[in-house]
Amino acid sequence: MRIGYLGLLLSCTSELALASITIVKEEGVEFVKEWEKPALNEVAVNQKLTQVLMAAASKRDQGQRLRRDAHPRALGCIVAKFSINKDIDPEFRHGVFQPGKSYDALVRTSSGALSPKPDGEPDSRGFAMKVFNIPGKKLSPIEPNATTQDFIMLSYPAFPAEVPAEFLGFVLASLKFGSPAAFIFPELDPKTWRIRNAATLIGVNTRAPTETSLIAHRQYFSATPYLLDEKPIKFGAISCDYPNDKIPRPANPGPDFLREQMRDQLAEKEACFDFVVQRYKPGYPIENGMGWWPSGSDEDAEPTTFLKAGAPDLPVSPFIKIGRITIPKQELSLDYNAPENIYCDNLTMNPFHSIPAHRPLGAINRARGSIYDSTTEGRHKFNKAVVKEPSSINEFLSLKKQGAKPL
Repeated sequence: MRIGYLGLLLSCTSELALASITIVKEEGVEFVKEWEKPALNEVAVNQKLTQVLMAAASKRDQGQRLRRDAHPRALGCIVAKFSINKDIDPEFRHGVFQPGKSYDALVRTSSGALSPKPDGEPDSRGFAMKVFNIPGKKLSPIEPNATTQDFIMLSYPAFPAEVPAEFLGFVLASLKFGSPAAFIFPELDPKTWRIRNAATLIGVNTRAPTETSLIAHRQYFSATPYLLDEKPIKFGAISCDYPNDKIPRPANPGPDFLREQMRDQLAEKEACFDFVVQRYKPGYPIENGMGWWPSGSDEDAEPTTFLKAGAPDLPVSPFIKIGRITIPKQELSLDYNAPENIYCDNLTMNPFHSIPAHRPLGAINRARGSIYDSTTEGRHKFNKAVVKEPSSINEFLSLKKQGAKPL
């Protein structure tokens, strides 16, 4: 990818051309001119979101170790290998996705609620993968020269808000009333009801009671779009064993049953996921965080009826396998304060910790990049921890050798 400067356009606008796309900075927001359209108040909204989320996290943790504002409940950090297929289609051979290439990786599994819940309760799950030995300057200003790359995935194919301003309302209602219901149903008039937001929550909540494992018969989604060189894609991970590896769910799941299931599984055998991508097709939403790209897959990969109804005429773009995430047998510590889990908790996971070939797209991703940078610095400062990207998987492996402790 050739990069050439086009110069400054006026005092508040600059452009950077990447062959057929143009990176623009206007009103403090950097974006891809051909694909993105930021709102005028985006910077102010993201600053407010940062303040609200940090204040809520500080109140939640009451002077103790400050956890993340997003996905604070760690369910396990897993050593993995990320391998790209040798026969990958040429159109996908960009950035990290090089034919036959294999990378060390570390996967943080998590639950999403700002106020952490027991594992048996409905919640969004996270699957954030940090890949090692990726040269090139990263988009995030925090350690741009680090040789790691982050791929962040969720257990549902849509985000619960269209844009950051809407998510701010969602968060404020949840913090004030303990539920986002006041935001979703602000008045008695049905015309004011935010049905698509409700549909996302219904989708997450109806799947949760069937959860048995984080590393079997489950799919994770980027949910938001990313560039692959110059074209948008979405990516994800599908369990290699789906739907054949049936793991029974406990009749009365304990508060840590997902962590315990994962520990027991990986003590017996390895697990794996197929890494998949979706091609962009005309009409697919980029800025809308709830914008669903139909895959034509079964119900475990598609959203609820309400979200489908919002996009009835969109073309189908199947998930295409381009690689594999292999998780070898390993010991997992259930002690939240074990050195390996503290190390994992100190890791940053940011969609903009990325080389330009995998640039995040859309308002929700831009908000994540801004918020995560700010909250990372604040969280580490409070915890007296150093913001530092690992140089290799060996740092984590050396901590695991100290041995697992019982919960």
